[in-house]
Amino acid sequence: MGLLDGKKVLVTGARKGIGRGIAYRVAQEGADVGVNDYINDEDLNHFNKLIELLNSLNIPFTHDKKLVRGLDYYTNTTFEICSESLGSQDALCGGGRYNKLIEQLGGKPTAAIGFAAGLERLLIVLDNQNEIQPIDVYMILIGEKSINNGLIIADQLRSESLSVNVEMLRRSMKSQMREANKLNAKFTIMIGDEELEKNEVIIRNMLSRKQDKISLDNIANFTFIDS
Repeated sequence: MGLLDGKKVLVTGARKGIGRGIAYRVAQEGADVGVNDYINDEDLNHFNKLIELLNSLNIPFTHDKKLVRGLDYYTNTTFEICSESLGSQDALCGGGRYNKLIEQLGGKPTAAIGFAAGLERLLIVLDNQNEIQPIDVYMILIGEKSINNGLIIADQLRSESLSVNVEMLRRSMKSQMREANKLNAKFTIMIGDEELEKNEVIIRNMLSRKQDKISLDNIANFTFIDS
């Protein structure tokens, strides 16, 4: 289960430079008036294409015609991501497109998107998750010398689209193995002083409990498939 599973995305089209005056009128003029009543054909076309993409990806959303953001640099779409786990104050985060902002700050014209999130709300939703997503690899690092090699290996594996957690708390091997089990890691890679002297690591399949000693230069060729 991902963080956004069962969550709702609220979206609206936003006219370039819609301004606070129009936003105020949208909020005051009743249910029949929305932001879309003030946007031009170009923005409406952009918004409709966004809706098509959301539908093609099966992302649930609600078109909130009165959703506005309180900053003037938004362009095109604004959005909020909501969660039923939060009750009436259900927004996890809110943001939108601001394609002109970087240029206004002196940079090159750059398309951009951003959002602000409530950390406490994110933690509440994460605590309510019933299932911990397993990670592919947990790096068990023993001793200071192992850290550099561990970070290099983790970077290589992440470039292969593997999820990797690196131990950085200097805990005992037993504590690290317990943490790997807690995170439902599919594999662990253990690196200690002895392994470094032999230029190898120990890769453990957490399901079958099978262990392999692999040279540092050959880790990229190891098949990380649990069975």
